[in-house]
Amino acid sequence: MRAVIIENNEVSFKETEVPVIKENQMLVEVISAGINGADLLQKKGGYPAPKPWPQHIPGLELSGKVKYIGSAVEDFQVGDFIMSIVGGGAQAELAVAEPEYSIKLPAGLNPIKAGGFCETFFTAFDALIIRGKLNPGDEVLIVGAQGGVGTAGIQIAHAYGCRVTALTKNFDFKTRLTEIGANQVITDIGENKYDVILDLISGKGLSDRISNLKTEGRYVVIGVGAGFKAELNLLKLMEKRAVLTGATLRSRTKFEKQLVAEQIKRSLLKFIEEGKIDVIVHKTYSFTNAYQAYSDFENGGKLGKLILVNEKYSDAGRLNDN
Repeated sequence: MRAVIIENNEVSFKETEVPVIKENQMLVEVISAGINGADLLQKKGGYPAPKPWPQHIPGLELSGKVKYIGSAVEDFQVGDFIMSIVGGGAQAELAVAEPEYSIKLPAGLNPIKAGGFCETFFTAFDALIIRGKLNPGDEVLIVGAQGGVGTAGIQIAHAYGCRVTALTKNFDFKTRLTEIGANQVITDIGENKYDVILDLISGKGLSDRISNLKTEGRYVVIGVGAGFKAELNLLKLMEKRAVLTGATLRSRTKFEKQLVAEQIKRSLLKFIEEGKIDVIVHKTYSFTNAYQAYSDFENGGKLGKLILVNEKYSDAGRLNDN
């Protein structure tokens, strides 16, 4: 098979070994796979895949068709179309997926877009619903709203009946962010107060944004694109009785990921079927053009996801394949 390979901080697409599944795993013919910030970190030499996942093939989410199943797999069968989070290896023609956090493709979700669903929406759902304890009617701020997780967060909060403010450095995205559920789009946070702040950029501005929490507000950190260090005025947290928390998904145990997956199935899939949630895609690329996709990701300026597509399935709900 062929796969996207990271070697010496460079991205290529070439032949590599076919993965071998265990009795509790599935071999999936990949339709598409999303690119995430974690993949970029891996390219730069950080955030390695946990063993035994592939160390040289990136990719944390995929959609695909089940090709083989292990003897212990019960809820899926050969031929099923699924989407899944994985520990690594998604950006390949064939990948291993585990049934505990795989989902049969729901009605209404484009199979190419589905490759950008799981890591993105699992992360946003975990941050807002589980960590942020989101309640209907909450005032929510999404910091760095234009990315894949940001656009997912906007839609989740809107679907749960919250008032959503999107903070973005690119005001050109105002119309689209409003269309997907943002009640307000801003480039400067000002003095506004929020019940929940979801921060996808962090950096030095995090400390100032703590002041924008309401009393007993929740501040959830899931991205460090602007830097991973910040000074904190702890008196602000104390005065507001606020919660400051954060999370990553990749390093969690199988059981922890399974819990998130089960909640997604119960709580989120209905919004897809009702047309309230979709994967917002900026651009798609063939696997053979992975180098350009990674370069564009690094350059920023996108709204939503960049998705790699297996050329065999390029007509499966065509978007704007290159």
